Amino acid sequence: MNENLKLSTVLSILLTLIGITLIIYMITVEGELGALPLFVTITGLVWLIIGLRKRS
Repeated sequence: MNENLKLSTVLSILLTLIGITLIIYMITVEGELGALPLFVTITGLVWLIIGLRKRS
């Protein structure tokens, strides 16, 4: 079970970082924030928070 929590934490951080990268890219290229990068970032953060609460 501990390995699953570690994998979940790594994947959620990766998803959050991808979302932040997409946000920066969208703002730089198009000048506005898109819905998909915001959704990806929020999903990664929520997944990380849930994973950290399960660990405690």
